[in-house]
Amino acid sequence: MRPLAKILLASSTLLIPLFAFAAPGIPHQFYGSVNFDNGLAPDGLMVEVKIDNSVVGNSVTAGGKYGSSSVFYVTDPNGDRNNKTLKFFVNGIDSGETYVFKGGDSMNLNLTVPGSIGTITKSETEIVEDEEVAVSPASATTIQMGTSLNVTISSDVNTSATIEKIEKKSSGNVAVFSGKNYLNAYDIKINGDDLTIGVGMKYESAGIDENTVAPYLFNGTSWIAITPFAIDKTTHIVTFTISAGHTVYGLFGSPPAPAQPSSVGGPSGGSSYTPPATSQLSAAAQKVDANKDNKIDVLDFNALMVHWGEAGIANVADFTGDGKVDIFDFNALMIQWTVTV
Repeated sequence: MRPLAKILLASSTLLIPLFAFAAPGIPHQFYGSVNFDNGLAPDGLMVEVKIDNSVVGNSVTAGGKYGSSSVFYVTDPNGDRNNKTLKFFVNGIDSGETYVFKGGDSMNLNLTVPGSIGTITKSETEIVEDEEVAVSPASATTIQMGTSLNVTISSDVNTSATIEKIEKKSSGNVAVFSGKNYLNAYDIKINGDDLTIGVGMKYESAGIDENTVAPYLFNGTSWIAITPFAIDKTTHIVTFTISAGHTVYGLFGSPPAPAQPSSVGGPSGGSSYTPPATSQLSAAAQKVDANKDNKIDVLDFNALMVHWGEAGIANVADFTGDGKVDIFDFNALMIQWTVTV
């Protein structure tokens, strides 16, 4: 064989394995169901496969499955993924499922995601804590706390949220709001990116001027008004929107103003209103007239119960003026009970 031919033959022999090494590998196909703690995944959630935190494949859920309506391959562009560990995520939530890449395989791998989707239903006083939820443009997550609270977490993108805590706070466990009555309050702490959180909170209307009902957040020192908000006086629900829950949110309102008596007849024979010059209650009775209606009755007792155990100045139920609402205020009320003018 001529020397040139030998050189060409040797060169070609060397080039063959080099080209084979650089050629792409055969992909690995996956498909299966996607389940959350409270049911099948809705349409439109993003399923991602990662190797060492890098996304190497993705699919979108449809009919509670991934990789079914469209083929879902994990490719091997450089021919170096064989025997590497694949990790599966749904809307950023780690499903805990792993699999070793094998070029040419087709695998039915069902994913069970540790979290919730859709609606989470609890009683008014239960606690939602450390809960992962998936959120997509087509599927919001709703948390219903009896009829007392409704929280809806939505987003314009595929994402997830962590519900650190949702817990009802009683009147005795929230900071005193001078001049206002406690109506409802919840500690709402929700973390996540690109979230819109809608809150619907219910109140009892008895003994309250509904025109004064409004939502507030506690900043660690005082209550701050939330605007804008909407109030439905038929269902007694106040709704407002926040971008992230991080504190206690509450509803407060004021008792109705005292009813103004009217007098019928006068010099012209018509009807006219004659405002009272001063209250006709004794000084002692005026101190326990919480709603200033010139009567000592169940409405004043309700005010005492709402604020029972609270401390602070200018509390409407602090009848004795000692900076706290306790048995001494109850005794003062009982002494004047049923006093009217």
